[in-house]
Amino acid sequence: MRSDLHVELPDGTTVGYAEVGDPAAPPVIHLHGSPSSRLEVGLPGIREAATDLGLRVLAPDRPGMGLSTFRGYSIADYPRLVRSFADAVGLGRFAVIGVSGGGK
Repeated sequence: MRSDLHVELPDGTTVGYAEVGDPAAPPVIHLHGSPSSRLEVGLPGIREAATDLGLRVLAPDRPGMGLSTFRGYSIADYPRLVRSFADAVGLGRFAVIGVSGGGK
């Protein structure tokens, strides 16, 4: 697991993220629960599922969590933030999963 990755978005927000699975596999963005962080994808079940299913799972920290800088945002803003993250890490098409507070 690569757990200390980060990327800067065009608006200056730094987003920390973790990644598990095959870097060349189809990408899935995992939106962590609350309270939690990008480290959620390090749990054995998620890590093993990424490998078994042949996926690349990226888990960004929400603003103000883990390695991500704080910025105000609403639930309505979150899809734009996720899209901006996906663009910044070079994802065109991707799937999304969310757990608990990340499912909103």
